Amino acid sequence: MTTATQKPAPWGTESVRLTLFPLVALQSTETIAGMWRQMAGADPAETTSKPAVATHQVQGPFRDGMLIIGSQPGRVDVIYAAPPQPLSPEPATLGPYETVVSALLETVGFVLTDGPPLYRLALGCVFLTPTPDRAAGYRSLEPFLPCLKLEPENSSDLSYQINRPRQSLGPVDDLLINRISKWSVQLTTAMFSLGGGTGPSLLPLQRYAARLETDVNTGPREAELPRAALPALVDELRRLTFELAQAGDLP
Repeated sequence: MTTATQKPAPWGTESVRLTLFPLVALQSTETIAGMWRQMAGADPAETTSKPAVATHQVQGPFRDGMLIIGSQPGRVDVIYAAPPQPLSPEPATLGPYETVVSALLETVGFVLTDGPPLYRLALGCVFLTPTPDRAAGYRSLEPFLPCLKLEPENSSDLSYQINRPRQSLGPVDDLLINRISKWSVQLTTAMFSLGGGTGPSLLPLQRYAARLETDVNTGPREAELPRAALPALVDELRRLTFELAQAGDLP
């Protein structure tokens, strides 16, 4: 049984997202398609554009998963996500969180030096740890949530979200960093077809996983973030994300 001093198995990464908040509008798919080609070394497999609402998206296979780049008024999302597994209840993950998050940030680093001027940055991640049952999921979260009394054997439907903002220690003065984390136990169900008898029947298979969703971002501001400071700020967002995954909900 997990004790208050133990951590669950290393988090796997379902998705990692770097969000850019530019000071200039991106008007077409060509800009984000260019970003996609520079990251993946090929053309995206799918392109979607809705000019009436100024939203554009490109996506396709990337490394062990999918790369999705989408733009809408005021933001650009660069997402590296595990491939969908519609016929499997097992949580889809890309690998250990340190490796996956660092891989995306290193690949997209050119945007910080050559991209549009930015006034905010955000790093969002979804981490999963499979557990044998619901109670085990709650026990695995207990060390990360010292302010909550979970009672694993008699609890369900947990959805705990909190922001623990801190002042940035990076090169931009008087900059607030929001540290948003959302904790839950996820249930995934997939239906499998079994042949035999007078016809196929469906068998539900269920799997549980402890889930951590993070959004670590620079606070709102009206001025441009200095371009020379962007790599250090992204590294600070990464370190604070790792702190949430390693130490849990701490001030």
